Amino acid sequence: MRSLLLILIMSLFLLEGVASFLQGQTPGVSADFSSSNIPSWNFSTSLYFYYLPDDDPFLLPIFYADHGRLHLEARYNYEDFRSLSFFAGRTFEMGEAVHLEVIPMLGGVVGNTSGIIPALEMDLAYHNLELYTEAEYVFDLQD
Repeated sequence: MRSLLLILIMSLFLLEGVASFLQGQTPGVSADFSSSNIPSWNFSTSLYFYYLPDDDPFLLPIFYADHGRLHLEARYNYEDFRSLSFFAGRTFEMGEAVHLEVIPMLGGVVGNTSGIIPALEMDLAYHNLELYTEAEYVFDLQD
């Protein structure tokens, strides 16, 4: 199980790299899609390294995918050690000078913890000031 999770995480990082590479390619046929309403996929990743004095060091990777208002996330070691979680949500945005982004999500976690997770991410930005918060609750299916 542990090897499978490691392979999945590495695949997500590889997929993000391939997607970034392909987005930078020039199409063979010259066409102007700048005024098109077709949303593109945007991929990003975050990787955190934790070294705690009384525990083994560990990595916490997070993979993000956005397509229009659709927001997807995958996390490992976030809700619990050796647990993989997936989320899907919808992005709501408002404001120009003061920009608010709210993403309600529903997800699940498997591994050391198995459960269902309603979650919310919020980001408020004004010029160079940005406030970010997230909230979630894990309904543990094992207890």
